[in-house]
This record gives sequence, structure tokens and C-alpha cells, in this order.
Amino acid sequence: MEFILAAAGHIVGLGNVWRFPYLCYKNGGGAFFIPYILFLITCGIPLFFLETSLGQYTSHGGITCWKKICPLFEGLGYGCQVVALYTGVYYIIILAWAFLYLFSSFKSELPWASCDNSWNTAGCLDHSHNQTSSFGNGTSSVVEFWEDCVYLCLLNSLTSFVAGFAIFSVLGFMANEQGVDISMVAESGPGLAFIAYPRAVAMMPLPQLWAVAFFVMIIFLGLDSEFVYQESLVTTISDMYPSIFRNNCRRKLLLLAINVANFLVGLLMVTEGGLYIFQLFDHYAASGMTLLFFAIIESVCIGWVYGADRQYDHIKDMIGYQPWPFMKYCWQYFTSAICTLTLLFTVVKYTPLKFNNTYEYPWWGYAIGGCLALSSTLMVPLWMLYAVSVTPGTLTQCSKVTLLCPSKSQFAEMENGTQGNNFYIPMNNRTGLVRNPYHYTQYYLADPWFFKLLAVYMFFLICTGFPINALTLMVTAQNKKLRQPLNFILVNLSVAGLIMVCFGFTVAFYSSLMGYFSLGPTGCAIEGFMATLGGQVSLWSLVVLAIERYIVVCKPMGSFKFTATHAATGCAFTWIMAASCAVPPLVGWSRYIPEGVQVSCGPDYYTLAPGYNNESFVLYLFTCHFCVPVFIIFFTYGNLVCTVKAAAAQQQESESTQKAEREVTRMCVLMVFGFLVAWTPYATFAGWIFLNKGAAFTALTAAIPAFFAKSSALYNPVIYVLLNKQFRNCMLTTIGMGGMVEDETSVSASKTEVSSVS
Repeated sequence: MEFILAAAGHIVGLGNVWRFPYLCYKNGGGAFFIPYILFLITCGIPLFFLETSLGQYTSHGGITCWKKICPLFEGLGYGCQVVALYTGVYYIIILAWAFLYLFSSFKSELPWASCDNSWNTAGCLDHSHNQTSSFGNGTSSVVEFWEDCVYLCLLNSLTSFVAGFAIFSVLGFMANEQGVDISMVAESGPGLAFIAYPRAVAMMPLPQLWAVAFFVMIIFLGLDSEFVYQESLVTTISDMYPSIFRNNCRRKLLLLAINVANFLVGLLMVTEGGLYIFQLFDHYAASGMTLLFFAIIESVCIGWVYGADRQYDHIKDMIGYQPWPFMKYCWQYFTSAICTLTLLFTVVKYTPLKFNNTYEYPWWGYAIGGCLALSSTLMVPLWMLYAVSVTPGTLTQCSKVTLLCPSKSQFAEMENGTQGNNFYIPMNNRTGLVRNPYHYTQYYLADPWFFKLLAVYMFFLICTGFPINALTLMVTAQNKKLRQPLNFILVNLSVAGLIMVCFGFTVAFYSSLMGYFSLGPTGCAIEGFMATLGGQVSLWSLVVLAIERYIVVCKPMGSFKFTATHAATGCAFTWIMAASCAVPPLVGWSRYIPEGVQVSCGPDYYTLAPGYNNESFVLYLFTCHFCVPVFIIFFTYGNLVCTVKAAAAQQQESESTQKAEREVTRMCVLMVFGFLVAWTPYATFAGWIFLNKGAAFTALTAAIPAFFAKSSALYNPVIYVLLNKQFRNCMLTTIGMGGMVEDETSVSASKTEVSSVS
């Protein structure tokens, strides 16, 4: 509904009121309806349908959509945006005039109803007193969007008809009151809206009421059209530079900059000679010849170069069936032929612009008008020349044509994913199989047995991860000797593991059994947040442990004692860093969507969803939450191993020192290996997707790295807790297996002993 209202507001514009009625009158009245309806059916509706379906399918702005469909015709997008820019400039002036007339309409006597004003010239005639005077020497005082396309075009035409009846009823009344022929009062463009019609309503009863109603209508017609022009420019620029302008704040600043620029250019049109500049913009910048040229290029591009059948296949992907083939034939034959003939006729019958049908512009004025028209139309051939020049190969090579307009296979590779509201599925929906992962099973991504196997694996992680992490907390609470500062970090690691088990593994287990993420977008956001939070707390706990071992063993700060305060600070640091990664997708910087086979959720690094700034978030995630921890862990454990080996080399006769050196080296290798296994596949895949948007990959390819990261809730406690003899002995005692207790010599104690040797 929002799209329909926005489109209706744009297509029903000022032209329906101030241009169509006069054209209808000038070209034979009722007889004009016959060619008008012919053009509407063969050109207007098919072109509107083409542009709407193109935008819906590509989900891109006016330039990048052509780049995606057929890069050879990308200049068409640039040209259309230039026209939108020019139109946006002079529409602002129309709105300014309308506001001025609206405010003046509240006066007891309408200013334009008499010749008693300071701005009136000597030729001003008061028609209420001179009704028989001649005017010769006087001056005045997308679900089934294709149906929506048809309805909107019909609405536009109906509005034009109704406006024609209303406008000429009023002008006819004025002509009758003055006793002149209607041809003497009929005008087009600003002359109708701001001269003829205001003069007519001044003769009617309650003129203030009719004037206010008319100018309010003009303001609304201009405003909604202006909104679309500005939004079109902003969307186009944002799609071209998503990493810069997809940020909501920057997008608003871009919109502000465009409007300020339009305002500054528009100031030229409110000077004493500004109306002459306005007429140049109105006549040349968005002229009929320019629009006809673009219509021809669009129909040729889609109808023949890209292929009307391919475009119909895309429409079928979206609505489930192909519409009536008449539209396709129009793109291929009727639209381009009729528009070409009309353009040729317009060129042959061209007459230079005259201001008020009397004043002829100087040659440089027409040159400016020609530049305004050519600045948009030349974008098409100039871009073609540029595309050909930068594409490898010769014109006779088929590969070159393929590069300039992607083949079906190439386009399929560009469109491997299917986006929806809060989800992305790495599969093209050409077959119509792709379904919303919040409501339908996803067995087209993988066989049902894979989902069951995934559920078994999640159940295994729950049955092993929960007891190990919960037992760590229990034995720490029961045994005072475990309440050491260093062990606080291990407890923090176990808390993170429990969060992942309770909120991540259980949800993934249930979703795998169901075959889809049945908890909805809100459940996805909660699960993604908690799983990310737990995973990040776990990751940064490993970093804090590495830093603690480096400071204690390598002594870069001299004699240092790791106290409870340091441990608490380290734990707080892990939660702060985890929150800095998990919270942003909840507040608009990226988002949480189902990943892999759509049974668990994580940050969106697949798409360029407007308004979410996924690219900048992925850069932040990869840099701050992967590269930095990797560097710290390699640096600290690398220095630790070197320090221990140096100490062992000095005391080769000490068996305990040699044993401790081997133990420390083994633990360091295990810790680094565990970290890399948990996070390298996930970070590598995210980085690859980030650098290759639209590249083909399977759902299983995305699922495997995610479950490597989730498995860290199991093997991190195994490496850091169970291999610690103090924790292991306390756990064995707690579960009634005290007979297996070993000597109380922990790995941490061994490390500290070795460090004292240096």
C-alpha cells in the first residue's frame, strides 16, 4: 500500500493539471483521446511496468539496476537521474510560487483581482470593469505489482481527464463572463496555474475559498513529486557508494546537501529574469524529446539486448506466473516503434521556445537549453563508448558482449541469493522453491537427514557442554582453593559457554528438528544476540588469559602479581568487548538473520541491506574481534614459548624445568589451535562473502563455519579447565570419582615455577 500511494503521488503531478488540459484542448478536444489512449496502452503502461518490475527485481536504484541488468546501458540510469535533478530544481520554484499565492489568498481581496497593486504595469486591465476588452495588448494581474502498474497508469489518466473538466469549466466560466472566446484565456504551464486560473477564481463567489483550495492542491501535487525526485537521487547515490551513505545519518546529510544545492540553483529563477531561466528548464531539461529518447533506449535494452523473455522470467520469480504477454510485445515492437516515430515527428516539427509566445531567446539562451537536454541524453552513448573502451577484447569477440550484458548463467551467479524481510537464503528463487525460513521448512537447502544429523550434533553439544561448564562453576563455588584470580577468567569462560549452550544450542537443536527457524524474527534476534555475546565473551576471555600468562611468565612489567582486582577488570573487559559486538545489530548497525541452513542466527554479512551498514560492521567485526585477538594470542603465546625455552636452555640439568617447558609448549599449541579452529573458518567465510557479494555458495558452506564457532563452548573448557589438574581433581571428587585424583600440581603452577627460573 505504501508503494502504491508513493507511486500515485509521483505520477499524478503538476502536468495533470497545468499541461494535459491545454494539450487536449489544443489538439482537438475529444478527438485527442484516441491517440492518447493508444499511447497509454502501447507506451505508458508497458514502460511503467518495465521500470517497476526492474526496480523490484534488482532492489537497486536508478543507476545500479541498469549496471546489474546490462552494464552497457548504465548511462541510461545516469541520464534519468540528471533529468530528476533538473526537475527537482525547478519544482522548488513552483512550490515557492504556490505558497506565495496561497498566503495571498487569505486576504479580504485577492491581490490579482484588481490593478491597484504596486507591481501592476500600465497595460493592466481590470476585467471586472472592462469585460469586452481584447487581451491583445494587456497583461494579467510488488506482491502482484503488475496489476498495480496498470491501475496507477489508469489513475494518472483519469486524474488528467478530471482535471481537464475542472480547469476548462472554470476557464469557460471566465471566458463567458468576459465575453471572449476560450482560446483567449486558455494557457499551459505556469501561465495556467498562476495567471489564468487565479484570474478566473477571482470572478467567482467566495474567491478566497477556491483560491486556497486550488493552491493547496498545487502544493501537494508538487511536494509528493519533489519527494520522489529527491529520494530517487539519494537512493541512487547510496546504492553506488553503500559503505558511505547507507548510514542513516550520512544519508540524511546527503539529502540535505542535494536540497541545499537545488535551493542555491533555484535562486537564479527568483531574480527579475528568473522566469526566463525557469522556462528553459521546463522546456529543455525534461523535454518530451529527452523522455522519448529514454523510452526508446529502455525498450530496446530490455526487449532485445537483455531479452524480454528473461525479464518475464524474473517477473515470474517474483509473482509466481508470467503476466499477459502483450507487455513483452510492446517492449519489443510497439513501444520502441511508436516512440521513435513520435520523436522523429517532434524533431521535424520543432520550433524554438518563445517566452509567452512573443519573446525570442538569444542564441546563447537556446544553447543553454540545448546543453540542458544533451547533458542527460548524451549520457547513454558516452557511457557505451566508455564501457566498450575499458572492456578487454575486440568488438567481434563474443566475450565482450557477454561482459557488457551478462548472460543468463552470469546473471544467475549474480543473483544466487534470495532476500526477504529479515532473512537471506543463498539460493536463487528462479525455481520458486525458496520460502520464508520463519514459516516453512528449508529442505530444499539440504536433505532432511542433514537437519536430523545437525540436531543430533547440537544435542551432543548440549549434553557435554552444559555439564562441563556447569560443573566448573559448581566446583569453584565448593572449593576455596580454586577461588584464585586466574581461575576467575576460567569461570568467566564457563559462564560464556553456558550462555551459548542455553540460548544457542537449544534453539539450534529445536530448529533443526523442525527444519526451519520457527521462533520468528524476534526469536532470531534474541538467539543471535545471546550466541554472539557468549561467543565473544569466550573469545576475549582467551585473550585475557593469554595476556595474564605473558605478563606473569615473560615479566615485561617486571615483578607483577595478578590480583583479584586485575581478574575482575579482565572479566569486565570481556563483557564490554562482547557487548560492543553483539549489541550493534540490535540497534541498526547490521542485523541478525538466519544463517547457513536457516536454523541458527548470526550477524548479516551476506547482504547490503539498505539502512543497516553491514559492510562497515563486517569490517569492524573482522578487524576488532578477529584480527586483534589473533595478533594478541600469537604475540603473547609466542613470547611465552620463547621465554620458557630460554629458561629451559639455561637449566638443561633440571628435569622439572624441561618437563615444565614441554608442558607449557603443549598447552600453548593447544590454546592457539583451539582458538584458530573456533574462529578462523567463521571469520574467513565472512570475509570472503564480504569481498564477493553475490558469489555462489551453498547453505552447507555457510553452516559449517558457524558450528565450528559454536563448538568452542565444548572444547574451550576441555582445553582450559579439564587439562588443569586442580579443576580436574576437584571435578572428579565432586562426581564421586575421587580415586582418580592426581597430585596437586597444576599447569599454571608449572608455568609460574618456570618463570621464576628466568
